[in-house]
Amino acid sequence: MLTAVGLVPSAPLLVPELSGAGNPDVDAVRAATVEVGRVLATQADRWTVLSLVESRSSKGTFRGFGADVEVSLRPGDLSNADSEMPLHFLIAAWLRTLTAPAIEARPYVLGTATELFTALDESADREALLVVADGSTMLTPKAPGAFHPDAPAFEEKLDTAIEIGDWATVLELDGWDEFGAGESQRLFQVLAGVLAEMRPSETRGTHAAPFGVGYLMRTWVA
Repeated sequence: MLTAVGLVPSAPLLVPELSGAGNPDVDAVRAATVEVGRVLATQADRWTVLSLVESRSSKGTFRGFGADVEVSLRPGDLSNADSEMPLHFLIAAWLRTLTAPAIEARPYVLGTATELFTALDESADREALLVVADGSTMLTPKAPGAFHPDAPAFEEKLDTAIEIGDWATVLELDGWDEFGAGESQRLFQVLAGVLAEMRPSETRGTHAAPFGVGYLMRTWVA
């Protein structure tokens, strides 16, 4: 049964070895992300990580981002760390390693929301879905995607829709590519479709944009 869903950002700054400590904005995003992992750890026996691409390995390293921090999608993983593991898998593996070391996180390449929901909800195990995705990357002049004056309005619509469960707005929202969120569009849309079918009884979380990128940290429980 699908018992929980989590949403976290794909931000390397979450890893203390990469960003250090003492920055209140970063610390707040990290704490909210870790809380997502803790909720999924208590609510599920296995995680599924929504992905745009296949994973060629179960273990990765943040070496390419500045620190050789090894993380894995599986407990007791003795394989070699892949320095080219996609970032969303690295973040999922880091979160699993930190908050749910005894739980496996398996990749799921994008299909339809109905297919994914059915596969998880018909499982005999308690299943959690983890989505690693960002909002707009163009929210301030210092943002990595450069500033777009209409990006904050787009982000506000996305944040509000996610918070109140307005899945129709998420599915119909325009401007993903224009506001630097094109890579996350399908992830958010499948997330919305799954949650529309799940009809969770509880949700909690927050959002932030400390570096001009929309970060959403939220959980939904059946």
